[in-house]
Amino acid sequence: MAKDINNVIAVMPGVISIQGNRVRLKYKRMFFTHDSTYTISFAVHGSRIVEYKLVDDQGNTLKIIFTLSEKKMSLQFQLVIPGKGNG
Repeated sequence: MAKDINNVIAVMPGVISIQGNRVRLKYKRMFFTHDSTYTISFAVHGSRIVEYKLVDDQGNTLKIIFTLSEKKMSLQFQLVIPGKGNG
């Protein structure tokens, strides 16, 4: 399920459009506004870890990591925006 981009990226909040391996994300939370187009890269690390890495032209990075253990699946998001801290 996590290996299919339509099950992960297409259903994320803030997705405005997807064209090939490019996705436009737009967020507004209180005083923070972010609108950028990211290039998606996909990596499978064995049968239990799937990682999506999205990078835009300003060096902002969004990582989405799925891990599967014996009892549960976990999901981790990491957004790094240089000069603005991590969210």
